[in-house]
Amino acid sequence: MSEAQTANRSDTTERGAEPHEPLTSAATSAATSERAAREGAKVPWGWIAVVLCTLIVCVTTASVVGSLRAAVPQASTTRTVVRSGPDVVVAIRALARMETVSFHMERVIELTDEQTHLFGLVDANDKILLVAAATVTAGVDLTKILPGDIETDWEHKRVRITLPAAELFHATLDNARTRTYRRDTDAFASRSEDLETRARQEAERAMRASALQGGLLTKGRENAERSLRAMLGSLGFEQIDLRWRDPVAGERQ
Repeated sequence: MSEAQTANRSDTTERGAEPHEPLTSAATSAATSERAAREGAKVPWGWIAVVLCTLIVCVTTASVVGSLRAAVPQASTTRTVVRSGPDVVVAIRALARMETVSFHMERVIELTDEQTHLFGLVDANDKILLVAAATVTAGVDLTKILPGDIETDWEHKRVRITLPAAELFHATLDNARTRTYRRDTDAFASRSEDLETRARQEAERAMRASALQGGLLTKGRENAERSLRAMLGSLGFEQIDLRWRDPVAGERQ
């Protein structure tokens, strides 16, 4: 075979193989795209499992910590224990008091216990500021009416009564509204355990005096007279004469 023929055959072979090269490239591209699609569509189950395990561990840990916190006692607790003895009846009295007026009062009491130490070289104070509220009540004690204090004339529908003077019955602190606003004890002062008790007593005394000065007994007498006149009128009396004794010493207004 001649060299020309050999060259022509080689050229023909090369030209015949050229059309197959584009097919090979297309197949490779298709295979690559299909593999990429499969890899993109693959679900990351490993990461999902890690996230779920982490959530389960967190929830379990929080539950265990909460249970331990409820079971472990607190570092400090406060409990109020009240122990009282049995009730003792010390007196029984029949009451026929007509309470006709009450004043609701408030007052701020500052009580200071002044102390000296080291032969008078050091002054110290134990002080309390008490906000006190009380009810002061007054009226007429009908048990003090004597047999000769009542004169009746049923024929003329007339009655005359001499009544005991109006008096202050009681001044009672309202424990729900009475409170210690401030308590100051100096470094060198001894804390007085009865300072609050004395402040409460002073509050009662001050409010009793203030109620008397404010016309408590006069108001109580007016209300009592009005009530008694209405009651005697309902019994059929038309002429009602009410007289009053002099007030008790110490409760004059």
